[in-house]
Amino acid sequence: MMVPRKQGLIINISSGGGLRYTFNVPYGIGKAANDRMMADMAVELRKHNVATVSLWPGLVSTEAISDMKDGKFGERASKVFETFEGEYIETPEFSGKAVVALGSDKNIMKKTGKILLAAELGREYGFKDVGGKFHP
Repeated sequence: MMVPRKQGLIINISSGGGLRYTFNVPYGIGKAANDRMMADMAVELRKHNVATVSLWPGLVSTEAISDMKDGKFGERASKVFETFEGEYIETPEFSGKAVVALGSDKNIMKKTGKILLAAELGREYGFKDVGGKFHP
């Protein structure tokens, strides 16, 4: 669909779990594979003007994060939560704003194949999280 139209954007949600041990082996392997897939797809799809990026939100306030805080994923997960608690926790809306900003970027091909942090995109494009908060 995107190739015949000669334009498009594919965004894959990933995380730093592909760079360092986070929760378990399958989690890390999956995140690393997602990031590599976006980088390799960028090589093949560039000639068709289709951009591919990995979007790394921070910790997103979901039910899983609540369970992490409550210790339901074990001690290591609780420690991860404690490390990033507070200003680092993003709402799902913040990730949505990142997707909208990327989809509206006329120069998106400059970002193809890259890993993009939602917090950095917020500063670049000028969007904030619910409550007017920027994330570090």
